[in-house]
Amino acid sequence: MSESKDKPFASLGAKLKLLRERNQESLEDASGAAEIDPPMLEAFENGLDRPAEDILHVLLHHFDASEDLADEVWELAGYKGLGSDESSGKFQPTPAMFVLPIDGRILYSDSVQVSVNDNGVTLNFMQNAGPDGKAIPVSRIGMSKEHAETMIKLMADCLNHSGPKQLRGKNSTDKQG
Repeated sequence: MSESKDKPFASLGAKLKLLRERNQESLEDASGAAEIDPPMLEAFENGLDRPAEDILHVLLHHFDASEDLADEVWELAGYKGLGSDESSGKFQPTPAMFVLPIDGRILYSDSVQVSVNDNGVTLNFMQNAGPDGKAIPVSRIGMSKEHAETMIKLMADCLNHSGPKQLRGKNSTDKQG
């Protein structure tokens, strides 16, 4: 199967889509498990882009791909090195752990996208940026459904116990929250 310039990773995308459909998952389910946005996974499946090695590793693990199938997908992606045996170039299904530094800054968002699947809830906090005002993720948080339910109750309780606030320079008849 030859791949066109418009879809340079068509064979890879077809395999990823086959794996997702074999697991009877929606784009949202599979992308949530890999902690990526559904349009990103859709671009991979359409052959427009290829996932980074770490994302492909997570997807193959999530889809519980057999060693042979994982090797085939890894080869279609053109990867050697990280996640593969240097001598053979084959995919190695070893678990990986990512350690991220703690950042105490407060990030403000203009909107939030929520994805829910059997694995839990993913919140994508978005901020409008750039000259076209396109929404980009500034923070992503994943949690179990139970944790999300507890958070909803806590936020509702906090909001119910906070009264209107008066901001300086505002007319006293203005209500501020």
